[in-house]
Amino acid sequence: MKTLLVYPPRSTPVLGMGEDKLGLLYMAAVLRENNVEVQVYDKAEHSTFADLKKVIMAYRPEIVGVSISTPNRFDGFRVARLAKDISKKIQVIAGGPHVSAVPEDTLKNIKDIDVAVIGEGENTLLDICKKKSDINGIALREGKKVIKKPPQKRIENLNSIPFPARNLLLRYQMKQMNSYYFTIDIPGKGKAKYYYTTINTGRGCPYSCIFCAVPEIWGKQVRLRSAENVVEEMRKLKYDFNVEGVHFCDDTFNITKKRVYDMCSLMIKEKINLKWNAHLRVDNADKEMLSLMKDAGCFMISFGIESGSQRVLDEVIEKKITLDSARKCIRWCDELGIIRSCNFIYSLPGESKEDFHKTKAIMNEFGGKQTCGPTMILPASRIERIAKKKGVLPKDFSWSKKTFYKYYDPTSYSFLPLYVENLSWVEILDIFYNHINSQSHARKMNYIFRLFYRLLQIRSFGELRFVVVTYWHLVHIFLRNSLIKR
Repeated sequence: MKTLLVYPPRSTPVLGMGEDKLGLLYMAAVLRENNVEVQVYDKAEHSTFADLKKVIMAYRPEIVGVSISTPNRFDGFRVARLAKDISKKIQVIAGGPHVSAVPEDTLKNIKDIDVAVIGEGENTLLDICKKKSDINGIALREGKKVIKKPPQKRIENLNSIPFPARNLLLRYQMKQMNSYYFTIDIPGKGKAKYYYTTINTGRGCPYSCIFCAVPEIWGKQVRLRSAENVVEEMRKLKYDFNVEGVHFCDDTFNITKKRVYDMCSLMIKEKINLKWNAHLRVDNADKEMLSLMKDAGCFMISFGIESGSQRVLDEVIEKKITLDSARKCIRWCDELGIIRSCNFIYSLPGESKEDFHKTKAIMNEFGGKQTCGPTMILPASRIERIAKKKGVLPKDFSWSKKTFYKYYDPTSYSFLPLYVENLSWVEILDIFYNHINSQSHARKMNYIFRLFYRLLQIRSFGELRFVVVTYWHLVHIFLRNSLIKR
């Protein structure tokens, strides 16, 4: 069956380059390996829904598969509606993190979606394309009911999956390197541009952080690709597509130390010579490992530290790390000359103002590259259950409707609800403003662009009221801080 896999255009443009959507590219590789005709539509190459309409009408697929995350869910729903408007005969299959988390809510409210793929999609989508009669790992409608089938068997040997079908994308076919790059400001060296792509080396997460739904979607059992398989993909990217850098997008690159040692040692032995960055946990790192990573090409590491309050880390997030281990990793990175980026969140359940002041203090202590944002509620996460139990989120809240809720990300049309409890909304906006003000010029411009663009997207009185009230608070905070500076 002719299949078009789609990553939706975004209603809110974001400055900067987008990463490859590996989920779609892995599924495309499996379909192609099994003689299914497939194309991939990537928003990095086609930026508008008008472009997508032209692609669908020209290609005339029998199946349109759309990848939906929670931030882009309404754009994903729009893709489904567009496909059905073109032809009712098109079967619309939705998958991705959001649909996997709330398949029943999605199918109940979005009639243009025929089937929801839950979790790992390679074998499930292949079964659909092969028109098998009994398919696991999906949800679908039977009459007025939504039926959820048994889970699809997980792929235990990730080495058996072909590498992502990047050559289905025009920018890789033509080696348009200006379409896959990022620019990093390296202290002491200025700005450097790397032609880069993303690699995922494993699936699953054994941890249970309050804000994350990964264990619910991918499972707690960790499955890892071999070091040889990962390094071979790096080699192909370098020589087939002139890639110079890689972002390892695993939630935890150092899930085991041995595997990090194996991969880095092999990168050095095979003289891969690619620049790369990754996400690490601070509790499973040491200076020797970080030094080997640098020798293998690592130039930047992101650490999810989340809070400066050990109480919040232990009792709320259940992060299972200590601030002392974070301090050690920061010191080692600085000694080795590795750029480090620390991620923090605030407005967590039970988090007091004193807890946030501790977070602010440790951010000041660490310095360097940092991200800090309010806690977003995501479907299937522990914080969603807490939010509904405490009445922060209405119990009948639907992720498929633009339901008016008091607290959303003010820079986005994504309608991502924020958790608001002990810190007031004005206090959260004050923290948000001060964090933006501490960022680089490019990041400030990105935020300002998104704030102004949000004004153009207002479609209801409820939205207008939320935006006006929120922006009034931001203007007041800006004026107050300007007077303080004087």
